[in-house]
Amino acid sequence: MLTLYHGTERDIGSRIIASRTFIKSLGDEHWLGDGIYFYEEKNYAFRWIYISYSKKYPMCTPDIVNILKKYTVLAVDIIVAQERIFDLTKYEHKAQFDKVHIRSLEKIKNHKINITDGAVLNFMFHKMEFNKKYDLIKAMFIHEDNDISITKTRLAYIPETQYCVINKGIIENIRDINISEDDLSMFSFAQHYNDKGNGRLIKYKPRRNIYKG
Repeated sequence: MLTLYHGTERDIGSRIIASRTFIKSLGDEHWLGDGIYFYEEKNYAFRWIYISYSKKYPMCTPDIVNILKKYTVLAVDIIVAQERIFDLTKYEHKAQFDKVHIRSLEKIKNHKINITDGAVLNFMFHKMEFNKKYDLIKAMFIHEDNDISITKTRLAYIPETQYCVINKGIIENIRDINISEDDLSMFSFAQHYNDKGNGRLIKYKPRRNIYKG
């Protein structure tokens, strides 16, 4: 069993708990393709709501009280066998992904155009029927803007592990983790890995010439 975390707006979180189900994110623009997204650690789910609040309410101070009025973090239990996880941190599965990605690029005449990861994974799970063998995708997201360390080091990145649930049937025990306004550890983490100490929000670098399939 895995316990995973999902950041969302507070009213949406209430509806998820009441209905005991999530709505899948759909489209090739989503990093791991169609599915329901979770973080391995709750600090990253809080970081997500910190970023979301900062973008949606740019004129408001993103302190923990204001954030928790609008957003929350849910926890779920994932009941899945290890062999049902398509794990992109493992060589075997990453090699399969790379093989399909390369073949897809070979079919495109304009080689300056890239194909989104989500398009490749959607092809694998929908057309190649990987969804019959796997219920869950696991991957580590490496931020393109990784200048987050005071010193220069190869470990100057955020080790953000994400999961994309393909089969909703493996999700159980949806609950709000009820973050306390007095719990500043997650807020400090989010602030540290977004403001770089100078108040500037870390942003994902836009990618150019992307083919979405």
